[in-house]
Amino acid sequence: MGTADDQSPAIETDMMMSSSSAFSSHIKAISGTSRSVEHRPRGRFSKTSDNAYELPLPQGGRFGPPQVEDWPTEEQSRELVSIISNSIGNIQHLFDPRTFFDRLATVYDREDPGAWESDASTAEILMVLAVGKLLQGHIYNNEPFPGFNYYAEALKYISSLDCLHSAGVLGVEIMGLIAFYLQCADRKEDAYLYAGMGLRIAIVMGLHRDSSGASLTRSERVHRNRLWWTIYMQERRLAAATGNPPGIQDEAIRAPYPGEFPGFISPDALNVNINIAKATGQILQVIYGQKAQTERSFIKGVQGILVSLHQISGTIPHELELDFSDKPVTVTRTNATLYLMLYQAIMLATRPTLLYLTGKAVKGRNEQEILFQPLHQFAKTCIDAAQRSLAILRALRHQQLLANFGFFDLDAIFSVAFVFVLAGKIYPGKESYNRDIKLTLALLDHLSSHGNRAAPNRRADILQMCDHLGIAREQMAFSTHGERHPTRDPDKPPEHVQVADIPTETGPPQDTTTPLDFTEPALQWVNDIDELMLQQDPHDFYSLYYNDGFPLAGTVETDWEALERQIFR
Repeated sequence: MGTADDQSPAIETDMMMSSSSAFSSHIKAISGTSRSVEHRPRGRFSKTSDNAYELPLPQGGRFGPPQVEDWPTEEQSRELVSIISNSIGNIQHLFDPRTFFDRLATVYDREDPGAWESDASTAEILMVLAVGKLLQGHIYNNEPFPGFNYYAEALKYISSLDCLHSAGVLGVEIMGLIAFYLQCADRKEDAYLYAGMGLRIAIVMGLHRDSSGASLTRSERVHRNRLWWTIYMQERRLAAATGNPPGIQDEAIRAPYPGEFPGFISPDALNVNINIAKATGQILQVIYGQKAQTERSFIKGVQGILVSLHQISGTIPHELELDFSDKPVTVTRTNATLYLMLYQAIMLATRPTLLYLTGKAVKGRNEQEILFQPLHQFAKTCIDAAQRSLAILRALRHQQLLANFGFFDLDAIFSVAFVFVLAGKIYPGKESYNRDIKLTLALLDHLSSHGNRAAPNRRADILQMCDHLGIAREQMAFSTHGERHPTRDPDKPPEHVQVADIPTETGPPQDTTTPLDFTEPALQWVNDIDELMLQQDPHDFYSLYYNDGFPLAGTVETDWEALERQIFR
């Protein structure tokens, strides 16, 4: 028989109730005539005005039609939007193509200044075209980066956060588009700022809450829901890419996952992507966070992350599954990106093991002694994820789907190269790691030859890592065809590497290397993770990931600097 406390209704708490205005809405609801709190829609409560002094809202930026010389035809504009939909549309939802096409048609149909009255709307049109140009992958008219003229013009229509906040959902979309563009332009920290602002606007609007009771059409609710999860994923990944904390805790989110709805694409791939982003947030908090934990809770956290990633890999829709037994591997742009993000999360969670073992190897630790450590399984998992990523990246290049300026592809190449460099030091007898390093360098050369100026910098960083760890530079300076590629003098600044110095290719490269044999799915071993944990001293495992003298941030650049200080101090 239950106690009186068991039968009492639960005390409702909500983060929004920390606001006195929102709390007053609950007080007003405690009456016989008002709707009960339980039946009030989740979202923003009615509240008193936050502009009691009626301060005028700052005006927007430029008005009227944009000043862009090579303004596209309507057909060209539609093509650019289609490129976005085909490239990232299944795993991100930065804007609603249906309403965007309506506004775009108004601009081309009316052909008068009235079509450009909304500065926020004009800014978004420009940013969509800029992202489309970016994903198209070609530089025109001496632009420093694809779509830069559209991007620069879009910023002229944005004057303040007040205006973006007042623009509502449109403001969130603009911030997400700018963040995506800057991320691909190798301005990760600036992208993190814009994504963070977009996330804040979305939170203030209540997009992180269930909007089922709000006075919106169903299609508007679907759009807002998918936009929320996209800006959430974007901000999470930029936090990982820059080594900064994410802007919202998962416990504060009440928005449901995207569901099926007529007129919208299937949310299956999007939902897998959301789960990977959530796992990335857990990795940042548990593995790279500075929160003091007991050894037991820390180990359980790492274990839970690996199990979660294994479960996520099992939720990938059948039509998007990759078959690594195919020779060569065949990919689509959607499943390639999805798997690259999954493997990136696996590498992020297990990479500290490689850093640890590299430090031991540099200091003369016997290789055989290292091999018998249970931690070897974590190292193998990290290397396996890198090798699978490399197979995907090479398939993208072979099928001419590799994004010349896309951040995710470049970041994946750099991440896997970092893993192979560490693996080459830990296991010097494995010639395959030297081959894998060369293959990643060839991919960076490919991007460089197509105008990607960040790729030569990444290449120079990889060669510098090889130098510091005693991996012969001569072996790394050749492509898979045995052609010598120019390498950067480490004493010269990156800008001295000229794109024209790197050979271009007239067609898809021929794959002449022996394909890797992936005999089982990645992370298959986590079913036996409890037994593996029992073999390792809890204190040693905790110290591996949480060491005040070896702080990790989760980014390749900062973790490499930490390793250098540890090895060469």
